[in-house]
Amino acid sequence: MSIWLIRPSSFVTTAVVGCVVWLLVLENTDWMARHDAVLGPIGLVGALALTWAMNWPQHLTFDGDRFVRRAWLRPALVLPVSDITAVAGYYLAKAGPRIAIGGSDPRLALDLMPGAADQALMLRRLGRRLEHLDMTNVIADEGTRRALGIPGGGLRDPWTPEHHIPACPACGHDWREHPGASTDAAIKGKCAECVYETKHLPRRERVTACSAEAGSWQGPAVT
Repeated sequence: MSIWLIRPSSFVTTAVVGCVVWLLVLENTDWMARHDAVLGPIGLVGALALTWAMNWPQHLTFDGDRFVRRAWLRPALVLPVSDITAVAGYYLAKAGPRIAIGGSDPRLALDLMPGAADQALMLRRLGRRLEHLDMTNVIADEGTRRALGIPGGGLRDPWTPEHHIPACPACGHDWREHPGASTDAAIKGKCAECVYETKHLPRRERVTACSAEAGSWQGPAVT
């Protein structure tokens, strides 16, 4: 599963706005306008550099065994699930709840939002993998357990609405893993978590991948 933490369009938009603002300031400030041949290029380069430092595109991939975070012109950072030492939820002012995932190397730390559909799905996949590896001890508290879809600590995830589609009654997996959900996670019309299990579970424990449409067990599909 792959998601954009910061999309290329966000970087381009921020860079364009920064450059336009700089040119407007340059043309409307007398002493700067007299030196626009020098200050103009310097300001444009500075705007691009600041945008790059604060808003460079980042792509995150999770294959069940490791996270890989890639950014333009920067080396990929890899965090194996086996190296995760802490998973903790916290609240960020003006941004909402977040889930911090850390390992022994602080450069590999991740910060995901349980409120975003694609990131919430990735967190639940991580939760299932931690269960498979018997690593749930790295989860800091019960609220975080719920965000990762692990039972215990309450009746529901505190960061999702009370009115939501329950898990599929056929396979027991999150509805967002199924075809027809708003998060495009299904694999060839099959529940993505079922497909994952057929590849990673022992042969005697494998089952046929579920093909139920998201929400079909509760009337029309809800996305």
